[in-house]
Formats: sequence, structure tokens, C-alpha cells
Amino acid sequence: MPSLEDLSRLLQTLYSAPAEQPLWERFLTELVDVLGIPSAGILYQDLRNARHGYSISVGVDPALTADYAQYYGRFDPFLPRFLTKPEGAIAPGEELCPTANLLRTEFYEDLMVKFDTALLGAVATVKQPDLIEHISLYRSCKGDPPPDNSLEFFRLLVPHLRAALRTRQELRSLTAQLSNHQAALQALSVGIVLLDVAGRSVFVNRAAEAILGGADGLRLRGGRFAAPCAAELSRLQGLISAAIQTGRGRAVDGGGSCLISRRHGGPLRLSIQPLPAPGALSEAGEARRAAALVLLRVASCPSPPSEALLRACYGLSPAEARLALQLYAGHPLAATAQINEVSIGTVRMQLKAVFRKTGAGRQIELQRLLHALSGE
Repeated sequence: MPSLEDLSRLLQTLYSAPAEQPLWERFLTELVDVLGIPSAGILYQDLRNARHGYSISVGVDPALTADYAQYYGRFDPFLPRFLTKPEGAIAPGEELCPTANLLRTEFYEDLMVKFDTALLGAVATVKQPDLIEHISLYRSCKGDPPPDNSLEFFRLLVPHLRAALRTRQELRSLTAQLSNHQAALQALSVGIVLLDVAGRSVFVNRAAEAILGGADGLRLRGGRFAAPCAAELSRLQGLISAAIQTGRGRAVDGGGSCLISRRHGGPLRLSIQPLPAPGALSEAGEARRAAALVLLRVASCPSPPSEALLRACYGLSPAEARLALQLYAGHPLAATAQINEVSIGTVRMQLKAVFRKTGAGRQIELQRLLHALSGE
């Protein structure tokens, strides 16, 4: 299993990459080296315009990327099942297209065998109705298979990859529309707050000012976030601290998501991401620079949240997240015990943990929080 040092180095490169395009290739280079595989790539699937191709690749033959974009991407045998996978779920190549089916395709003969490239696994890091961005890991068709723990280590990186690629996507969109970065941030409908290394705001766009100026839940006081719910504010402060430390290369927990309740309307959903430190800074420059990015949105979608989102927002265990969703679906406690094949005493202990971590005091409060946390 790769070491914590490997993970820390990869995350440092990863969180610097959204603002510096060449670092994506460096990240993929470090990734294939750590995983012991020959190649990897970041691909896009533009379903509306039937365009498929590689944005960035390392170790992949340029002729393969050209053939895939010009022809084979439309007939990728791995794609149909991959489209059914949720964002963030790692799918092994054999699961997406069993070898028995793959051997009967021209994709296998003309692309995989020709370039000695087989799909080890893939994960959708950005999934929209008509556009998917994903990372694919490759192995040799002929050589020894990669270490068994390659995908397990990669799984640790997936939440960070999703965050970094979403930031990259937003920054690319802004760059395409506006050359002035501050004007671009002001033009966004989503709230943007940039924080310095001390957690104080150094930039607040108009959308964020409108959200924070309502004196309803979250606000800025002396440049720092304040909120009426102590548990929610404590989680937000912890995520901000982790993001700042990750951006400075001193931690590997790169921020995350949380909710802040409001008296009127749906709660706010915040996404906190680290911003990379320049190569060398004076003490004064370090104090002034933006060290963390906070995105603010009103959580208002009615669809059920996923277990992964609950775990990311509140640090729930798999069993606790599953219980919360079952209660959200209307199952009574006794029924959830039967469904999960555990005792009613165990379920009650799990519910207490859910209440403690989310800050909810009753099931009705938990229902409201889950409703607000529904998917984007």
C-alpha cells in the first residue's frame, strides 16, 4: 500500500492543479508511479454533441487518443454501464464490460490490443446530464497486473479528485467567459468567499454578499464566519482549517461540505476547498493571499441525498448514513433494525450518533436537514 507521504504529495499537486493546468499532467504522472500502472487519463464524454476524448493523459499513446476522439469513443464498450454509475463510484473495467463481451468488439482488437492498453478502472468525477468527466486507469494487456491495492488507494483520492475537478471546471468556464478574474467571480450566481491563512475573508462576491447580508443564519463578523448553531459553526471552522492546512502542504484532509441552518428558507450548503500556496512567499505575502475557497448555495433540491454526501457533510459512518436515509424514507426504528439485521438497541445507539454529528435533536430536525442536503 502506498504511504501517507505518497498521499500527501499527490494531494498537494492535486489541489494546486485547478489553477495551474500543467500540474494535471504532473499529478497523473505521480499517480501512475504510485499505483504501479503504465498510464492514466482524464476524459470527457459530451453526450449532447457526441464528442468523446482525452483532456489530459500520461503514458497513453497519442495515436490512441486521436483514434478514440475521431471514431472509437462513440463505440466505447465500457461506456453504457459506466453511464449508470453514480459520480464518485469506482468501476473496475471487468465490471463495466466483461472480457467475454469485450473480445467480440473492434474496440478491443483495433485499439486495446494494438496499443497494449486495458482498462483497470474508471470513476466519474463530474457527472452532469449531458457531460461527464472521468479518470481512467490503465494496465497492460500482456504484462503483469498492477498491485491488488491500486484501486483501494485510488479510492482514497476520489473525493479530492471530484473537488479539484469541479473547481477546475468552474475556473475553465469563468476563463472562457471573462478575462478579468475578479469580474468573473462577481458574475457568478453562486456565492464565493476567499479566506486568508487566518480564516478571514479577503474577497466576497455580490452573490455571497446577498446571502450573508440577510442576517439569517450565516454571516461575516470581523471577516470571519459566524452562525447561530454552535455545532454547525464548529464543523465549518474545522473544514476551513483543514482546507488551509492542506493548501499549505501541512495536511491531507482537503476541506469538504457542510450545512448552515437559516430561520427562513432552506439551509445553506457550503463547499470548502483549499487553494494552492505559491512556490515561495514572504511572511507578509502568506498573510495576504487567498488560502481557501468557500462556495455558498441555498440547498433546495428535493431528491434524496446519497450516503456518500451524508458521510462527507457530517462524518457519518456507513451504517449511520444508511440509517439516516432509511428514516428519511419513512421507515420506523423497528423496521430499520430488521432491514439492517441488527438489534433495536444498536439502531438507537446509531441514531444517537447521527443526532450528535448532525446537531439534530429530533427525527423531524434530521428530516429537515436531509431534505436540505438533497443532491445538486
